[in-house]
Amino acid sequence: MSTVSRFARRSRRRTVVGLALAASVALSAVVSIGAASAAVKEPSSTPTSDAPHCLTRVTGKLASGELQLSTPQCYATYADVLLRAGVPAVEKTVGGGGAVALGGTWIIGTHFDGANFTGASISVQGSDCNGGYINLTGWWANRVSSTLNGCPTVRHFYWPNLGGTSEDTTGYGGNLFSLSNLSESIAYLG
Repeated sequence: MSTVSRFARRSRRRTVVGLALAASVALSAVVSIGAASAAVKEPSSTPTSDAPHCLTRVTGKLASGELQLSTPQCYATYADVLLRAGVPAVEKTVGGGGAVALGGTWIIGTHFDGANFTGASISVQGSDCNGGYINLTGWWANRVSSTLNGCPTVRHFYWPNLGGTSEDTTGYGGNLFSLSNLSESIAYLG
């Protein structure tokens, strides 16, 4: 075999190995980009400009009355929140004005960071208005300006664990005045 043909075969092998390696790297990059894109499409746990309306569900209640909540999931519209909560197309009022959901739970309160039910929101889905409460943490602490009630009375407190001064929204709900952007815990009352 001549030196030229040995060199040509080695070159072809290197080319094939190089092309296979390049294809593998390119495929790996495409898979990584696809995985990153899929992760971006998952609901966020804090409000964003693309997903400002969040839903959390009551998963338990401590002896203190504090409600344990699921990780919030945030969506593009409040209608998406209602859909995820299982609210029927025709809303029925409970207590003050919240929507009934299927399976014995409903949105016991939706809290907005703007007045008159505007801005980002977090809806709490639960099954009673017997005085359970939540502590607002992270993004939601000191952000609530108005509440859409699902219980007859929703009481907002200045401090966590129902501490400090309080302000109620009753009936359908409404704007907070003295505690606008100042509440750190919220109780749901019958």
